[in-house]
Amino acid sequence: MADAQGISQGTKTLAFAMRRFPLSIRKTWWWWEQLYRKIGGGGFDDDPETDARWPGGLQAPIVTRPYGFKVRLDLRLWPERRTYFSGSYYQTSLEYLYRAVLRPGDQYLDIGANIGMTSLMAASLIGDRGKGFAFEPNPETFDRLRINFDLNPYRNIELVPCAVADVESEAVLSLPAEGNTGIGSLAGSPEEGGRSFKVRTVPGQRYLDQLDRSRPTFVKVDVEGFEVKVLSGIRSALDWPEIGLVLEVNESMLQRAGDSVAAMDELVKAHGFEVYGMDMHQTRFDRTLTIDGPVELADPSTRRWADVLLLKPGTTFRERLAPLIRPAAGRTA
Repeated sequence: MADAQGISQGTKTLAFAMRRFPLSIRKTWWWWEQLYRKIGGGGFDDDPETDARWPGGLQAPIVTRPYGFKVRLDLRLWPERRTYFSGSYYQTSLEYLYRAVLRPGDQYLDIGANIGMTSLMAASLIGDRGKGFAFEPNPETFDRLRINFDLNPYRNIELVPCAVADVESEAVLSLPAEGNTGIGSLAGSPEEGGRSFKVRTVPGQRYLDQLDRSRPTFVKVDVEGFEVKVLSGIRSALDWPEIGLVLEVNESMLQRAGDSVAAMDELVKAHGFEVYGMDMHQTRFDRTLTIDGPVELADPSTRRWADVLLLKPGTTFRERLAPLIRPAAGRTA
């Protein structure tokens, strides 16, 4: 991707200052959000009119917080624009979750790695003794994943330009004509006016077999409706003694792939997982992550969480997160 053109020095200086706002303080976060909207940053969705006001292409690297890795970002994409001005990943719950759940020496799989924000978070936490893989089938996005990893010293995660599925094959990755690179999907036909790529799919178990099944292994799955097929492709690892997952649940996208929340629920229960939801809570001077559960994945009230945790009782990840877990409504501790 080409370097960006047209961003003013004043905008760069403003972004540098905004990245230093202490966003954990509620009042400061409010002022940051007001300023961001005043400069035309927009919200949490693709907005072609707003996005078009910003220059395309990659900006010079910035240093993120609190992890401290470097990334190059495209201001025409709303998730990256928010990171450019805040220094933080737009999914705050995952930022906080990774710091709570990952330790040096852990193993990690990022299935649907996009430009590498979550993979870089994990790489910084699992350290030189850790090991993992990041999968991204979109060739354009994979190039950016590689660029961002090359900016940083982490060599503990191998980048794989493939999709994870239950079989080795070829598939069509469908994307909108423009907008967020994170919404490419193998589920269903390309939308009118959109783009598509032929991509290779591989069973994830082939890569998991290169890891140590006895060590804590954390897996992130965000593949826009293809989650059940991904879980089927790593089925053997779902019985490992120290495995945990975070995955997106989007019923309409699952249906486009010929799956359902009920099929996902049956699969995860068969391997002994309990399901937990995640919420961020803002107090006057701090942000905290709370984890609710166990909950029923098939319960419509669970759908308020875009991402859910899959944990097994008595495992390392369950114990690490225990201080953050509160019983779901209707349950006792």
